[in-house]
Formats: sequence, C-alpha cells, structure tokens
Amino acid sequence: MNLSRRKMRSTLVCLITLISLSFNSAALAEPTEGTAKTKLSRNQLSDEEQEILEDGPISDGAYIAGGVLGTVIGLGIGHAVQGRYGERGWIFTAGELVAASMYVSGLEDCVERTFTNNSCDELNSTGQIGAIALLGLRIWEIVDVWAAPPSYNKRYRRIKRKIGENPDDEEARMNFILLPVAKNSAGVTAGVQFRF
Repeated sequence: MNLSRRKMRSTLVCLITLISLSFNSAALAEPTEGTAKTKLSRNQLSDEEQEILEDGPISDGAYIAGGVLGTVIGLGIGHAVQGRYGERGWIFTAGELVAASMYVSGLEDCVERTFTNNSCDELNSTGQIGAIALLGLRIWEIVDVWAAPPSYNKRYRRIKRKIGENPDDEEARMNFILLPVAKNSAGVTAGVQFRF
C-alpha cells in the first residue's frame, strides 16, 4: 500500500508539473490588434502613435534609474531620464517649484512673526497650500514614475503589432512554475514569474 501511494504521489506531481509547464498567461492575454488581415501602415496611425513608435520603448535601465531619481529627488528628473519630460515631467518641475516657493514664503512669514510677536502658532494659508500642494505633487510623481512606463511599453508593443511588426522587446507575461522537489520527498516547489 505504501508503494502505491508513492506511485500515486509521483504520478500526481508529474501531472501537475506538465500542466503548469503548459500553462502560460500569454494564452489568456487579450487578442492582439494588427494581426493577420488588419495590418495598418505607419501613415494610418495617429500622430501620438507615430511619436510613440519613434521614441521606442522605455528600457529597464531608464525605468529603474528614472524611478529612483523621481522618488528621491523629484522635480521631473525621473521623467526626463525615462524620456517622458515633455509629456508630464515639466508639470512636476513647475508645480513643485511653485509649491515649494509658496511653502518657503509661508515659513518666512512665520519666522518674521516669531521675531516680532515671539510666537508662530501656525503657518499662514499660503504656506499651508504650498505644503499640501508639494506633498500631493510628490505622491503623484512617485506613483507616475513607477506606474506609467509599463503601460507605455504595453502601448508601444500594441502599436507595433497593429502595423504588423514584432515588438523589439519581449511580450509582457506571467508564468506559473511548479516543479517536484527531491527524489524522496512528496513536496512541490511553486513560483510565479512576472515580466513587463
């Protein structure tokens, strides 16, 4: 009976392994545009789509370096590294500079009141608005610098398929991995791999 249990376990592990190796989320992905009969020429694309094709995808290095710089320094620097300064980076440069100057103006007023009245209980409304705007812009910038490039690259790949060309980089995918462990063990190792 012990031998048949081992055979059942090993058969089950092999079956699960084969199923998991054949399962790939690319089969579940949305249908691609531009395949087979619906290929378009570059002239039929919108100006925005043509610009995306000319700019190309955002590389992994630019994505990570821009994400780190945009998170740590801000001011649209991360967007510039990713090649997206004209699209949205300038908003963070201008907005953060204006918000920071409003905040400093409020602090200056507070310091002046401290020397004349010996107290500054709260920041004036200009300083408060500047502080809130600066905080909001920083949060928006951090989210955008990390979240937008994968969407941009996905759109780039979709446009490439639309005109009948293969994207330069790999297709975004998610793989499930399930492998048997050791010879004398009935365990299984599982994992998930993401690529965007």
